[in-house]
Amino acid sequence: MQIRPNEIKPGSIIKRRISGIFWHMGIYIGNNQVIHFHNPELGHGVDKGIFGKNGATIRMESLEKFAEKEQVFIHAEPKNKKHAQEIINRAKNFYKNPDEYNGKYNLLTRNCEHFATTCFGRDLSPMMQTTKVITKVISIGAVFIITAVVGNKIGRKNHT
Repeated sequence: MQIRPNEIKPGSIIKRRISGIFWHMGIYIGNNQVIHFHNPELGHGVDKGIFGKNGATIRMESLEKFAEKEQVFIHAEPKNKKHAQEIINRAKNFYKNPDEYNGKYNLLTRNCEHFATTCFGRDLSPMMQTTKVITKVISIGAVFIITAVVGNKIGRKNHT
């Protein structure tokens, strides 16, 4: 079901499907306006626009433009009016002072979900939490591999 602007509480995280399992997220600030972190280079090849310098910008656009003809869903709503105002203020502050985000899109650590959840007041988005877990697992695995390789070399030296 397509939601209408009057059904969305200001301060809500909204989302639309990009493709498959991926979503684009933004903050609905009221009056049919959304602030979101958008990378127009995504979708033009995996080697372009997913890490480092790129054309990503914080944008304020109409809900219709944000939707890009896709169905829009509510991802999270503010707890109360005070929380809603804090979310909107954070989003507007990033929009007015975009240096922390503009041109710095990173698929894993600085993306539209990260932007929206930061404005919402969550420390980490689920994608960021998953990335941290994967990084820890890889680090622990690397330590075990290095320990095994070094231990194996030391064992061979002692047997020769």
